Amino acid sequence: MRTVVELMCDDLERSEWLAQSQRQLGMVWENNDDDVFNELLAS
Repeated sequence: MRTVVELMCDDLERSEWLAQSQRQLGMVWENNDDDVFNELLAS
């Protein structure tokens, strides 16, 4: 039996991936074009 443990040493790289993901999600969620759908649902 063999167990392998990998340590995440690249915290800087992980932080950059998380920041990039947050920026991309922000562009999707904060899209003014989607306000049209909210107006349609309200009427």
